[in-house]
Amino acid sequence: MAKDLRLNVSTNFGFGNSVTTRMLYNPFQLFETSPPDWQVGFGTDPRRYTSGNWGYKSLGIFRTQEQLDDFMAKNPNYLINNVSPQLGWLYFEDVNGDGVITERDKVPMFDRIDPKFAMGLQLGLTYKAIQLRANIAGRFGGKVFYDSKAREAASTASNLPAFMNDRWTPENPNGKFPRFDSQFFNQDSDFWAVDGTMVRVNDMTLSYSLPQSIMSRIGLNSARLLVTGNNLWVLKNPLPYKDPYQSYAFDYPTIRTISVGLSLGL
Repeated sequence: MAKDLRLNVSTNFGFGNSVTTRMLYNPFQLFETSPPDWQVGFGTDPRRYTSGNWGYKSLGIFRTQEQLDDFMAKNPNYLINNVSPQLGWLYFEDVNGDGVITERDKVPMFDRIDPKFAMGLQLGLTYKAIQLRANIAGRFGGKVFYDSKAREAASTASNLPAFMNDRWTPENPNGKFPRFDSQFFNQDSDFWAVDGTMVRVNDMTLSYSLPQSIMSRIGLNSARLLVTGNNLWVLKNPLPYKDPYQSYAFDYPTIRTISVGLSLGL
């Protein structure tokens, strides 16, 4: 049996970085601290200084009245977007120390958000006349964020992903997500970031080659029966509510297809 079994594996992968050694900027913007301005890209490492990594540092959710009262006793002038925080709201680090959470408190959230490296893996397994081939894609490390449409505030005119059912309410104070009316609910913050590792089986083909003795009788050099599947499985999905290849929750879904074919050689 072992002599009829063959395994083929090939892979391609890559990683890299770039460094900014000099940049030109408008000196009149040096007093501004909100994007789009020089601060977003002002740094030698573009993995850190990028617009996708610019947001608020979350301190969590106010889950109990005691927690909220204790925080406000220590920070009596604390406001989020000029509004006093409430139970179930996200709250953020006051980076510039003025007691009010505004765009001026946005900072680079992580050292990097791009994957540490990405790879493609091609597997081939052959046993006599049967062959199985698979293409697997993966990216490892970095950060991805719940997309902006998935975390839009609820309204009578919009749908929301099912995961938003696990939000803070008086009956569910340990909900994973904040109230919809939380100030800066839809702003970029590290609260919405998750590990970006993804492993996906893009396609797979199972084929069977008919015996040569049969082919010679009907005047063919070869014939293969094939079953091919595309967009089959996501083995590791950083955001299970959507396919990793979708940008937004409400994009047209990635279609899984299964096809059957016959390949003939004359």
